[in-house]
Amino acid sequence: MIEYFEALDALDRQSTTAAAGTILRISQSAVSKRIAALESRLGYAVIERRGRGVELTPAGRKLLIRIRPLLGEMRDVLLTQDEVHGPTTLTLGVSESILSSWGAGVLRLARDAVTGVHLDIHTHRSPVVVDRVRAGEYMLGLCAGIAGTATDLAVQQVAQERMVVIPSGLRPIRLHKGTGVITIEEHAATWPSIQRGVRAAGLEVEARVESFSAIARMAIDDLGHGLVPQGVADAVGLRPDQVQIPARGQIVRPISIIGRKSVISREPTTTFLEHLAAYSMQALA
Repeated sequence: MIEYFEALDALDRQSTTAAAGTILRISQSAVSKRIAALESRLGYAVIERRGRGVELTPAGRKLLIRIRPLLGEMRDVLLTQDEVHGPTTLTLGVSESILSSWGAGVLRLARDAVTGVHLDIHTHRSPVVVDRVRAGEYMLGLCAGIAGTATDLAVQQVAQERMVVIPSGLRPIRLHKGTGVITIEEHAATWPSIQRGVRAAGLEVEARVESFSAIARMAIDDLGHGLVPQGVADAVGLRPDQVQIPARGQIVRPISIIGRKSVISREPTTTFLEHLAAYSMQALA
């Protein structure tokens, strides 16, 4: 019955049978058939239509809460099945702003430090990485801004990344109380971790965009001052004298490594994570 529960889990995450079928690599009709078979077996409805999408019924939600941790454990077993017979492949989800700046180099160094480890890397926003690690789709995650929010997972905060302001058009500015900036949207994982520092620095959020890389380009092209992680500013080729550090230097976002406890407690994953943590701290020192 595992395929029935996987279909229910995918529907909860995606809200449509088409999207659920895409991530399960099966047809939309196959998803519907699996749900119908599950409901027939259980004797009650687990989903209900909501416009063009679906939602779990209260009974379906209660079932999934009990089943989801077991699905994660089963996926862990399948992801690590090849460890007995050959090299270990670690499936990682990495925050997009980390992977596109300093993260790729850090991952290479950590991989090369451990014999027999291969990496299967995927990039998403940090909340999506957390969700997929929790579901067992990924073994590990390297995320920004999620410290303290994934209490069901093993979370190790390894560093803090400083936020800097890229002046609009790269013209030198003096930051003052009320300086307006473009920064990340409120629903992003980074925002809750930096909002207090933004207030303390006296910055005013004028606009929000979904991508730090896009914010950096907007600032360079004179669309407004951009508040971004230091690594993003470095990745677009800016020198230290071309960015501004907000007053008090208190705007930082936490960088964390996450994983299911059953995954990170075994070798060579444990050793890989030790190197990943050390290289992350060095990169952001």
